[in-house]
Amino acid sequence: MPPGSNRLRSRTLVAGLIVSMAGLAGCATTPPPAPVAVVEPPPPEVPPQPPRPLPLPKPVDLRWAFTTTPDACTALASGAGGALQVVTTANHQIVMTARFTPIKRALPARAKQAKLAFNGPAGRWTMPGAWQNREFSVSRPLDERGLASILGLLGGGTAVITAGAFHLGSAHLPPSSADGNAWVQCPKQIIASR
Repeated sequence: MPPGSNRLRSRTLVAGLIVSMAGLAGCATTPPPAPVAVVEPPPPEVPPQPPRPLPLPKPVDLRWAFTTTPDACTALASGAGGALQVVTTANHQIVMTARFTPIKRALPARAKQAKLAFNGPAGRWTMPGAWQNREFSVSRPLDERGLASILGLLGGGTAVITAGAFHLGSAHLPPSSADGNAWVQCPKQIIASR
């Protein structure tokens, strides 16, 4: 036998073995794949519902009453659950206080800033002020502009007190009629006395 034939035979045997093993491996059954665990995503988070705002209190109905003294003119609109008072003084100031709160309503005792907004037949305006001891208050000069605000109130309409997001109360002011027209002469005389 020629010397290279042993090598050739070895290679042929090895190649045959490989082919046989490959054939046997193809016939063998492979185990089924392991089941894949299905991971379901968690349900989406539903954000909590914001708390419902408290219903706004019903505006209180007020009635006007007027008094005058040598040093002050006072217009008071009052009724169950609320009051608005306007005082004009001899030192040419308008001092206004208001509280339109149903008794059962919880309100902050103080707020840095508050405002009284008015809307009526004579127009609409907003007056900044303070909220302390559950009452709106503001002091302004008694001049033609201040008198115009008073005349608007006396003409009737709706007044609302707010402090930021807090609705602190509202009131219906009736027209003041003849009594209010007579009372207005008092602050007009104070303005004229300058």
